[in-house]
Amino acid sequence: MENQEKAQKLYEEGLKEYENENYEKALKLFWEAAELGHVEAMIYLGEIYRDGKIVEQDGKAAIYWFEKVTDKRFEFDFKNETLTYDIDAIDGIEEEVLSAMKAMIEMYRDGNGVKQDERESRFWIEEAKKIDSSI
Repeated sequence: MENQEKAQKLYEEGLKEYENENYEKALKLFWEAAELGHVEAMIYLGEIYRDGKIVEQDGKAAIYWFEKVTDKRFEFDFKNETLTYDIDAIDGIEEEVLSAMKAMIEMYRDGNGVKQDERESRFWIEEAKKIDSSI
């Protein structure tokens, strides 16, 4: 619980710094919060890199952070060495996971910061439908 509280505090401080246009400090705080598993901070970092806010646009870095959010829906069983899909693993963060998926759908569909890849875009559409069938 301590890491979650620390991550939340770092994220909130990052938001304040961002609002005050202290972007370098905001980036550092978002990064620290994301490394502690804060999904909203991961999404902010994905958006920052996708849009070239604060830093030079970097599609690969954006995808990295968006994928970290979506990775929350998998669970690795170390005993059996299997990776399983666990929809319950994202309880409470469905909106964030969908946001990350939608961002990747658009990036791959439009070639925004990454090579245009219709197959990859369709993959994320199908994954998003597992959470929200209206997509």
